[in-house]
Amino acid sequence: MSNNKRTVYLRVDGSKVIGYGHIFRCIALAQMLNTEFNCIFATRIFDSFLKNTISQVGFDIIELQQDESHYSEFLDKLAGDEIVVLDNYFFETSYQIDIKQKGCKLVCIDDIHNKHYTADIVINHSEGINQESYSIEKYTKLLLGYKYTLLRPEFLEASKQEKIISNKKKDVLISLGGTDPEDLIIKIVNTFLKHPIINSISLISKIDCSKFDNPDNKEIKEYWELNASELYNTMLNSDIGFLPASTISVEACACKLPFIGGWFVDNQVNIYRAIINKGLALGIGNINELSVGELYKAISDISIHENATRIASHQSRVIDGNSGARILKAFKQIC
Repeated sequence: MSNNKRTVYLRVDGSKVIGYGHIFRCIALAQMLNTEFNCIFATRIFDSFLKNTISQVGFDIIELQQDESHYSEFLDKLAGDEIVVLDNYFFETSYQIDIKQKGCKLVCIDDIHNKHYTADIVINHSEGINQESYSIEKYTKLLLGYKYTLLRPEFLEASKQEKIISNKKKDVLISLGGTDPEDLIIKIVNTFLKHPIINSISLISKIDCSKFDNPDNKEIKEYWELNASELYNTMLNSDIGFLPASTISVEACACKLPFIGGWFVDNQVNIYRAIINKGLALGIGNINELSVGELYKAISDISIHENATRIASHQSRVIDGNSGARILKAFKQIC
C-alpha cells in the first residue's frame, strides 16, 4: 500500500436482501483505480461471501455500525483529502453536502437519478440517459452510458474476445441475482426444463433442485456466490441466459451471451429499457407478471440462430473494454 496514493473510500452496502450488485460494481471500480489510488471499502456488510470477495481482490474493509449512526461514523473518519464514492439509494443530497463540506471530492454511482447531486462526478452506466435527466451542480461531470460501464477485469477482457454462437441444443444460464426469489426461480426453471431445445441448466441459486419439475432428467448445475472468474467461465460455457436487468446483465453483454432479460424490482427498469432499446437482449418486461406461455415463446425465439447472433453482435458493439481507462482518467482529473 503506497503512501503516495490518494485514498478512495467506497461507501457501499450489499446483502442477500438488497442484492450484491452495488458491491460488485464498486469492486469493479476499485480494480479500475487500484494502480493510482488506495481504495478502501466502508460498509455495513456482515455477509461473509461479500467480505471475502472484497478481501480476495486485495482491498481493506472498514466495518460500520448497522444502525443510523453509520452516517456520522463514516463522516468522522474523513480527513478531507480523500475521494468518497457513494453507491446506494439512501444517500440523500444532504449527506453529499456533508461529505463535500469535509473537503473531500465526491463521486456518486447512480441508476435512478431521483435526487439532486452535488458530487464532482456521477457515474451511470445505463444507456439512454442524458444530462437533462439529472439535477446537478454546474461543476458536476456526468459519466453516462456503456463507455463508463463498471465491469470487473474478467469481463472487460471478455468484451475484447470473439464468441461463436452455436446452433445446437442450448445450455442456459439462469440467475435472478443475490435476492434469489424462490417462486420466480421455480417457475422460470420449470419452463426451461419443459422446452425441447434446452440441453442443460446452469442455475445461480440456493433453491433445492428437488423442487423443480424435471421429468426428462436434464442436467441442472447449481451454483451460488461465484467469484468473477467462476461467473465468467459459466457465461462462456452457456449458449443463452435468463437474467435480470442488473449488473449481471451487463457482464453477460461483455461475454456476448444472448439472454432473455426482464426486471422484477423498480430500480432495474431504467437498465432494462436501455438494454432493450439497444437490442442487447430479448425483452420480456416485468418478470413478476411473466406467464409460462410468454416465457416458453421467448425461449423458442432466442434459440433461433439468427436472433441469438444478432443480439450478440449488438452486445459486441456497445462494450469495448476500455471503460476502466476512461474512469481512471476522470478520477485523476478531480484530484
